Amino acid sequence: MAMSSRIMITTKLRYSIYVGAALSVAFPVNTLAVTLQQSLTLPLSIEYETNPRLSSNNKQSVRRTTLIPAYSLMATQGNEQFSVNLGLNVERSSNQSASADREDPDLNLGWTHSYETGSYGLTASFSEQSTRTSEFDDTGLVANDNTRQTHAIGGNWSAALSDRYTLTFNGNVTKVEFDSATGSLNDFDNKSFDAQLGYSVNEQIESYVRAAFSRFEPTTGNKSNTRSIVLGAAWEMSEQFSLNGNLGINKTSGVNSSSGWQAMFDANYMTARTQTQVGLSRSRSPSSAGIVNESNQLSAGWTYDLSEKENIGLSFNYQENLSSNKSKTMRLSADYTRAFAPEWDFRLSAEHRNRDDAASDVSSNRLSATIIYKLPDF
Repeated sequence: MAMSSRIMITTKLRYSIYVGAALSVAFPVNTLAVTLQQSLTLPLSIEYETNPRLSSNNKQSVRRTTLIPAYSLMATQGNEQFSVNLGLNVERSSNQSASADREDPDLNLGWTHSYETGSYGLTASFSEQSTRTSEFDDTGLVANDNTRQTHAIGGNWSAALSDRYTLTFNGNVTKVEFDSATGSLNDFDNKSFDAQLGYSVNEQIESYVRAAFSRFEPTTGNKSNTRSIVLGAAWEMSEQFSLNGNLGINKTSGVNSSSGWQAMFDANYMTARTQTQVGLSRSRSPSSAGIVNESNQLSAGWTYDLSEKENIGLSFNYQENLSSNKSKTMRLSADYTRAFAPEWDFRLSAEHRNRDDAASDVSSNRLSATIIYKLPDF
């Protein structure tokens, strides 16, 4: 085995041991009965994509076979709840230069302790992704098919101060690393903390004020701090229709200091057969470009149940990156799903991706067929 492979395996094992030990201490064993909920899914897909690297001058198509097993465990013991989510994305490609063979793990751990007026907990995660997909979603910087590793640990605490007031704290530490072949992308650490005070106006409306702070530390580039404060409200208008939105200001300090506004609006509507979601946002977030990226986003989703066994869906996402590379990205997808047995589903999917920046305007199309075996509770 090569030295680099041994180092990577050792790093992953050490991280898993640290996280497992911390959560074992936080999840004490007692004499109460443990309730377990488990689920398993095994999707196997065959797909064809026309230009996975979104290259303007060297377009190459690819055929892939993917298997993405996922296991979920929820254990409840008294006031304690422990969750484990394991996944592995296995890809085999017909064109290694356009889309490499991959085995990407995804691990999420969580622990929550509930008490009479609130709860507190810990989370930890580790994942690997292809940079051709992760960076398209984050900044539009689509590079070669290399690997992005994300490590994250978080904590949260919430409490009801009275019948109407609630207080919530969240803290997270995130480390993002790219393999050595990804020269144009920057590793970074990000530490964030937010505090939210909520006020229940009535049974339908919950208002809130949230203050947040984050520390962005790229390996190449300048460190910066971002502060923000927003006012918002969530409104359950009926059993079918809900709204959530906020508006506020932010400021990033450092070599290139800047200030601006941020906002979020989300609407959800549900009927007996349909689910519809629309979202708008402006935000700032850490990026692999070595800076804090400001972006505008528009998203929409719609599903319709043709019958008890069949449904169709559409989703749309548009992002305008204002800081990193002035790019615009768009993703449009459609799918059809049919359950032909209690444990078996079949899905057909189509997707169109586009990136528009100063240098080029390029697109890629993908078609896939998927067989899904699932055990929702065993």
